[in-house]
Amino acid sequence: MPARNLSPKTRFNYRHDLLDLLAFLTDRGASSLSDISLRHLEAYQAEMDRRGDSASTRNRKTHSIKSLFHFLTEAGITGASVHTLRHTMATHHVARGTDLKTVQETLGHADLKTTYLRLAGQDRPAQSLAGARAVMG
Repeated sequence: MPARNLSPKTRFNYRHDLLDLLAFLTDRGASSLSDISLRHLEAYQAEMDRRGDSASTRNRKTHSIKSLFHFLTEAGITGASVHTLRHTMATHHVARGTDLKTVQETLGHADLKTTYLRLAGQDRPAQSLAGARAVMG
């Protein structure tokens, strides 16, 4: 997925939307992709209605979820844990040229070094790691 030039607010909302979904699914015992069913997603939609989320918020959250599942389908990822998804997403973004600062913000790391260290042990194109080193100084 090519890096998008998203505003900080959009990245924050996207991250928040997916973390909200994650908490909902975890509370219902879904810990991997293979555990998630249409029934879970319909229940999440009903939960947004119960909470009184506005139509625009429900639409944004739905779009975030669709984007996530589209990405997973395109990448051929099935049955992964949530932890694995975070690392896979970060690795793919760095490999495709997303700057490390954007990946840091998406993952919610307070320190850029944390993001770098989490990615440093994984296989990826050398130029991506070299770019990350340049950002780290």
